[in-house]
Amino acid sequence: LVMCIYGLINVKNAMDTEAINGLKGTCAALKAALNSTDSGDYTMDSAGNVYKGSYKITDNYTIMDSIKEDSGYYTTFFYGDTCVATSITKSDGERIIGT
Repeated sequence: LVMCIYGLINVKNAMDTEAINGLKGTCAALKAALNSTDSGDYTMDSAGNVYKGSYKITDNYTIMDSIKEDSGYYTTFFYGDTCVATSITKSDGERIIGT
C-alpha cells in the first residue's frame, strides 16, 4: 500500500511538472510570436484596442489559434485584467473576450 501511494505521488508530481512546462512553453511561444510582429510597446487606444507597436491584438485571433493548433493549449491575452484576444470559444463559436 505504501509503495502504491508513493508511486501515485510520483506520477502526480511528474504530471504537474509536465503541465507547468507546457504552459511555460505556450507563454514563451505567444511572447515570441507577438514580439515578431512589431518591436513596439504594448498600448491601448481610446477605443480600448490593444496594440503591440502597430500590430492590433484586440480581436485578432490568428496567433492565438495557431498556438492552440500547434500545442493543444488554449491561449488568452489579457491587457490589465481584460481579455482582449483568446482561442477559447463558446459552443456557438463566439470568442469569450472582454471579461
